[in-house]
Amino acid sequence: MKINHYESGIIINATLEDSVIEALIEKIKTTLTTFGGEINCFDNWGRKRLAYIIAKQKVGYYIFFKYTAPPDAISKFERFLKFEESIIRFLTITLDKHALKYFAGRAAMAASQEVKTEPLIEAVPEAPAVEVIESGSEPA
Repeated sequence: MKINHYESGIIINATLEDSVIEALIEKIKTTLTTFGGEINCFDNWGRKRLAYIIAKQKVGYYIFFKYTAPPDAISKFERFLKFEESIIRFLTITLDKHALKYFAGRAAMAASQEVKTEPLIEAVPEAPAVEVIESGSEPA
C-alpha cells in the first residue's frame, strides 16, 4: 500500500474553553492514527486573529499536523473534520519531494542551532562596591 506525506491545517472555534480544545486535539490525533496515519510533527499556534470573518468568528485556534497516511485515509479523515462542529476550517495538502527536502533542511538547521547555543554575553565579574560618603557642606 502506498503511503504519502501530508500536512493539515485546522482552525478550531476559539470561543471554546482550553480544556475542550485540548480534548478535541486529542480526538483529532486518535482519529488520524485510527485511519492509518502516523503523526510526524504537531504544531500548535494557539489563538490568532483571522484574516477575515469565518462562520461569524474573528479569532481561531490554529493547529497543524505533518503526517504520513495511505491515500484512502485522507477522505475518511476529512469527512470526520467536516462533521466536527467545533472546526471552522481545514485544509490538507500532499507534500511533494521538494517540500519534504525543505522541511528536512529546516529541521537540520534548527538542530544545529540548538547545539551551538552559547551565551552571547559572558559573565562579568562583580565590581567592588563603591562607598558613598555624605558631607555636611556642599562643595563650593
